[in-house]
Amino acid sequence: MANMSNVSPKTGRERWLVGNVADMPTQHMVHARWFLKVARRRIAGGFDAVAGAIVFLLLVTLVQAAQRQALSGHVPQAVKSFARRPIQRVPGTNVLHLAIGVPLHDPDGARAFLQELYDPTSPVFHQYLTPEQFTEKFGPTEDDYEQVIAFATANGFQVTGADPDRLLLDVRATAADIERAFQVRLFEYQHPGEARTFYAPDVEPSVPSGLKIVDVSGLSNFARPHPNSHRGGELAAASVPRPDSGSALGGQYRGYDFRAAYVPGTPLTGVGQSVALVQFDGYYASDITRYQSLAGLPRPYRDEYPAGWIQRCPHHRHSQWQR
Repeated sequence: MANMSNVSPKTGRERWLVGNVADMPTQHMVHARWFLKVARRRIAGGFDAVAGAIVFLLLVTLVQAAQRQALSGHVPQAVKSFARRPIQRVPGTNVLHLAIGVPLHDPDGARAFLQELYDPTSPVFHQYLTPEQFTEKFGPTEDDYEQVIAFATANGFQVTGADPDRLLLDVRATAADIERAFQVRLFEYQHPGEARTFYAPDVEPSVPSGLKIVDVSGLSNFARPHPNSHRGGELAAASVPRPDSGSALGGQYRGYDFRAAYVPGTPLTGVGQSVALVQFDGYYASDITRYQSLAGLPRPYRDEYPAGWIQRCPHHRHSQWQR
């Protein structure tokens, strides 16, 4: 509770004001004391109506702020540093697609379970859970998820996807509804490193206290999804490792070359094990026998087809199921 000992109420109205603001968060007390001083002056001057309006607005603001919880990580650093001046406000009619994240109801239990799951001395070692079991044991409760849905629909959001594990809720909404729901303003900015603009909130979003929401994805497009893979041609030819000790043409590996390259000296022979190669199209059996011959591999292998499968020769584009 904030310390109000330095404020000495002298009237019944002031005592009522102090009693209501004393429980507000400390960060709001500066505003409370300022408004209280203004109210005293107005009361002393006989402007009771003005003082009452000021007090009422103050209490409404403080109560609303105290009843909300701020999320984090939604304002890009380029906006936080104030180096980016907004170009314009995002039009209120613009539609954004958001993914609302809902937290696990027992995150500590989930972390402990994962540690035990890979501990050979644990009784639950490799006792994996199905997605349904994990959701039931650790995931968001049905009540928490329904409250998030109710919050979204009450603010004009359209639910476009509800996950079975209740960790995400996909919605679409106008910028105006989003700003009102999360108490932010969406602006467009010039991207500092790319030739484009981006949108982002001016402050961190907030939601009603007690509502189980940990993240809102889609409030900003500062960072766009992109692959981390690279084409082989993008690497310098000299930096590409090439096998040079294999028995195939050009030093490529085949057959026993892989064993010598990756597990040299191992006593394991693979006796008693089977390897299945799944082929969803036709093939030439002669290709397999020739490879076995060139690599010096034993011949035992057999073709097996699921019931109803029609094998086609490689000249046909696809094999198919018989109806």
